[in-house]
Amino acid sequence: MENREHVVFLHETLAKKTMDKYLLNIALAYHDMGHKVTLMVSHGNPKEMIEEFEFLDKIDVQYCGSWIPRTFLGLCHRTMSTLKAAWMALRIVLSPPTQKPTLIVTDVHTIALFIVHSLSKYKIFHYENFRRLRAKEELCQHTCFMPTFHHAKFMKMANEVLVENSLFAEIFSRSFPALKKPLVVYRSIDIGSWDGPEVDIKRIIPDLEDNFVMLLTINKFKASSNFKLVMDVFEVLLSSIGDTQRSRNYHLVVAGTCKSPQEDLQYDQVVNSAKTRKCGSQMTILKTLPTIHEKSLIQNASVVICCARNIQADLYLKVLCLGKSIVATNRGIVTKIIKNRLTGILVEPEPTCMASEIARLIASPYVSTFMSEIAKDCFKELYSFKSLCRQLKNVSFRKK
Repeated sequence: MENREHVVFLHETLAKKTMDKYLLNIALAYHDMGHKVTLMVSHGNPKEMIEEFEFLDKIDVQYCGSWIPRTFLGLCHRTMSTLKAAWMALRIVLSPPTQKPTLIVTDVHTIALFIVHSLSKYKIFHYENFRRLRAKEELCQHTCFMPTFHHAKFMKMANEVLVENSLFAEIFSRSFPALKKPLVVYRSIDIGSWDGPEVDIKRIIPDLEDNFVMLLTINKFKASSNFKLVMDVFEVLLSSIGDTQRSRNYHLVVAGTCKSPQEDLQYDQVVNSAKTRKCGSQMTILKTLPTIHEKSLIQNASVVICCARNIQADLYLKVLCLGKSIVATNRGIVTKIIKNRLTGILVEPEPTCMASEIARLIASPYVSTFMSEIAKDCFKELYSFKSLCRQLKNVSFRKK
């Protein structure tokens, strides 16, 4: 194939984490553009760990530095990560593959940027994932990352820095004011298992009424997800309907994932809160959420509610992809993705205001249809897998 370039990714561990899926998403985009893609990792079994994508026949996965342990007696994790990054960089510079790479994409320690930049002329992209920040509950758009001297110095050696949404871009610009603005590349969600067939909604929520009106909120079970506010909104909405018979058709689904003891504890608190409410019998709390179930829930929801204070964008992109109505608080990353009154409704985080907007959407199918069409067009143009390929094509192989 003409102009078939070789793109090599340097990545430490292939696992079921957002950062791994993001990098794999970009790798698949380069493959879709017709380029050869090699993924160098130190640990991980791709056959067992990433089931959302079919990529083993598209991407060459090679192991490098697997002899370096992850820790030394449970300590020195950062030191070992630095050694792995240095080993990978030296391997690609001193013993390059038969087809030399045109582009190196890394998300490992920035020592790899220094080595590759100093010993070769390869073009380098670095994905800044803010690994130490993203797990913190208080992470928000006002957060500032304090890099070390060497981290900041080595970061200058990347031709482009990639971040996964516009709020991470703001954090990056505050944290590295001397560097140019990063390239915002959203993870496309319209590939892999997301394209699979839907599941009958009553297999997921068996107690739905025949003429159900389902409201949905999805997020991790953390305090920042603000599930309590969502349940308050649902209570206010039911009380405003008045007609008891009609209100019985309404059902709230709170769905998320529990992957840690803290999230299990938060799940228990949400369940206990639901039990104390009069409308508790009209709520369903789900603690596991396979991708295909998530798609089915969103597709069957009348309105998606989001009161989260976090800065993850995936939920909003999935709602746009399916063209569903969304009512969200005007805080965080949602304000960068949802266009108020066009692709969704943004309101103050107050139960009465949110319940009022939800009631209007449910009562106005023409408005919902109008917003649905605009949302789908917006997703197709800005956030789809094809738009990701176009964006990467425009920046990847230009001359320095």
